[in-house]
Amino acid sequence: MKSGGRFFVSELHPNRQYQGSQARFVDAAGSTIMVRAYAHHVSDFVSSAIEAGFVIERLDEWWHAQDTQKAPDC
Repeated sequence: MKSGGRFFVSELHPNRQYQGSQARFVDAAGSTIMVRAYAHHVSDFVSSAIEAGFVIERLDEWWHAQDTQKAPDC
């Protein structure tokens, strides 16, 4: 990566994966496509970034509007 560059990681919340949820999409033909997934703790991402020499500027968690008052595992 170029010095001063930025690296963005976006992942399904681990709590969802612990409950068996998996990212999926519907293609143009209407078929559901399951995305291969592996459960990782948030600390796995943070520790790996630090070990690789990255500086973490932000760590955010986002919810759908209808889920804003729920814990990530709901």
